[in-house]
Amino acid sequence: MKKKFLGALCLSLALALTVPLAACGGGGDDLNEDGTWWSTTGELNKDANGDIVFDDVSLRMSTIVSGVDKTPFGDIIAQFNAQYRGKININVIYLQGDNFEKDVTMKVQQNANNAPDIVMLHQESLKGFLDYKVIQPYDLAMEETGVEIDLTAFAQGVNQYAQAGTEYQYGVPFDAAGMVVYYNKDLLKETTGSDKVPQTRSELLSVCKQFKDKNSGNYPISWEMSGDFFCQYLMPTAVLQNGGYLYKEDLYADWYNNETQRGIYKNAIQSVRSYIDSGYAKKGVHEMAGATDFMQNKSIFYVTMPWYRENIVSGYATMNQITVAEAEAKISGTSVSGWFAMENETSENAKKIFGDSHMFAMTKTVKDINKKAAVCEFVKWFTQNADVGAQWAEAGHVTLSNTIATSTTYTENKNVVNFINNWYPHLDSFTTMGITPYYSTVSENLKTLLSESLLLDSPTESAYLELIKTKQNALNSRIDMFKM
Repeated sequence: MKKKFLGALCLSLALALTVPLAACGGGGDDLNEDGTWWSTTGELNKDANGDIVFDDVSLRMSTIVSGVDKTPFGDIIAQFNAQYRGKININVIYLQGDNFEKDVTMKVQQNANNAPDIVMLHQESLKGFLDYKVIQPYDLAMEETGVEIDLTAFAQGVNQYAQAGTEYQYGVPFDAAGMVVYYNKDLLKETTGSDKVPQTRSELLSVCKQFKDKNSGNYPISWEMSGDFFCQYLMPTAVLQNGGYLYKEDLYADWYNNETQRGIYKNAIQSVRSYIDSGYAKKGVHEMAGATDFMQNKSIFYVTMPWYRENIVSGYATMNQITVAEAEAKISGTSVSGWFAMENETSENAKKIFGDSHMFAMTKTVKDINKKAAVCEFVKWFTQNADVGAQWAEAGHVTLSNTIATSTTYTENKNVVNFINNWYPHLDSFTTMGITPYYSTVSENLKTLLSESLLLDSPTESAYLELIKTKQNALNSRIDMFKM
């Protein structure tokens, strides 16, 4: 291969395609003389005042959203299409995560009739799409079209990756989501005599002990360890909160070889495991079992994903034979911030939460300047419209747009007040996978490192260290194969 690229994408393409698209890291067969792979054609349609006139511009979007937030996203797109009827229309294709990169790359590289114009992707996919020359710079398109949006007006914790290490901005980040905590306000007050939500690991352990002393048969924390998101998001969060890093470019993974990181990774595993070993959380809880315990008032805290809010609130109402409004008054949100920091509980690292961020990107197939303007217009609408931000928050996604985040429409939304702001109290400490073409390989080994450690009965320190060493070597071997 000529250079590093998205390992999972390249492997899936190699297995799935009978006709290769281009050399790995490729897409370089259509380069312009200046080395670029995008171009602009045509002239903008403008009225007498110099404003752009959109005349039934049709855009295709491929999105990674395909779960419970698919419907609310579709509703938002329908609003855009209604508002811009006769001007711009967006047709959305919803793709499953396992096929997303492969499908988008194949269609764009082959310049297929159904190739997307806009891609709604996870931040970590940006580097792979760039290496494959699937996307083009958004900031240059803005300059050409005159559609203005401040690309710096987004939370820096994620926006720092929007250029993917280049001089151009290839992605526009607009939301974030990671593991969150729902809590029962009545149970918390009954347990501690206070409404104060624990802010550090020590405070949380104190609450858990008080609850366990009064409710020996129940667990203060409910979670679903069998869920894919549990280990995928909590292991990186635990590493970051203990001051570690997920990878580095020169060696990539030195989770075991580096003495400091070895201790950090051991602490990260033990920090999650300690809640189980102390009797504060169940081991091996199956899907929805944790939610049921929470709805039956058997636990104070429920750790899960943010887009289940509506189901949790309505389920709690049904199970306790109360109204949804009454259930909403009893349930609020808090953060996993600080839950896993074994030392330095008040440090900046302790605040970190690992998760995903969605970005919009424009594919290289968009050449007509009027279509480029339409893409820019849509992204501007989505990232600056407070009503849109509030609706997307209802689906569990915190906005990264400073414009939306400071609007009263957003800040006074009850879901933002009760949940979103509490789930992500330190938004610039929200951490994604960053700029790496090997994100899926890193993620998989981090996830299995935690999941396999949780399966151990009465594990010793040496057992933890052996797992860390095994996963480090597996990750580096995989990356070495991709680099060949």
